Amino acid sequence: MPPNVYRGVFDRWHEAYERGGPGWPPEVVEIAGAPPQAGVLELGAGTGKLTRLLVDRFADVAAVEPDEGMRRVL
Repeated sequence: MPPNVYRGVFDRWHEAYERGGPGWPPEVVEIAGAPPQAGVLELGAGTGKLTRLLVDRFADVAAVEPDEGMRRVL
């Protein structure tokens, strides 16, 4: 079996996760004591579901995602 036989099948699950995976409740970004001017680092940002909420709440957001497919959706 060639090594790339599954190419294209398993590299699109990121989009399915974005469509069907649960989101975050808006109140998750209400961090006690964190002013809107705060800088926020999100490690393992995935497809950006939490990132979108953070960007709406904080002035400076950096999202880091090691998986290339997740970054593509992010």
